[in-house]
Amino acid sequence: MLKDKYKNGTDFKKNVLNVAQKELQELYEANQSELYFTYSEKAKEGKRVTEYWFEIHNRDKKIQAISNDLFLAHGRRTLEIIGTFIKKDKEYLKRVAKWLEENPDRAMELHEKLENKVLNYDKKGIAPIIRYVLKMDFGIV
Repeated sequence: MLKDKYKNGTDFKKNVLNVAQKELQELYEANQSELYFTYSEKAKEGKRVTEYWFEIHNRDKKIQAISNDLFLAHGRRTLEIIGTFIKKDKEYLKRVAKWLEENPDRAMELHEKLENKVLNYDKKGIAPIIRYVLKMDFGIV
């Protein structure tokens, strides 16, 4: 497994991610590939990178359609979570829905963060936590 081969995250980044990214980018520019990717560090523990954020760039609209379907699924589930815990504030739900439409690339991130909060916190206190996360991490008021 990769876990055994790359104890240092820098080696993994240099020997795997950067090499694959460069090769795919060159093939894409030579019209020999339909896609390439870029990535950035999403989460760290100290200096160690624990998560990466990947973006797939493509020529094929079918892949974009799949991406749109994923956005819809994450957006729908996000609104269900918020609606479950913040039932009375319909205007708040509308603001979140508008934000999701304007930021489809962050829908999955928001969904994952809310799922994590719902799973790890007491249900009675989850509404203020959801509002706090939406305000502080995503600027949704």
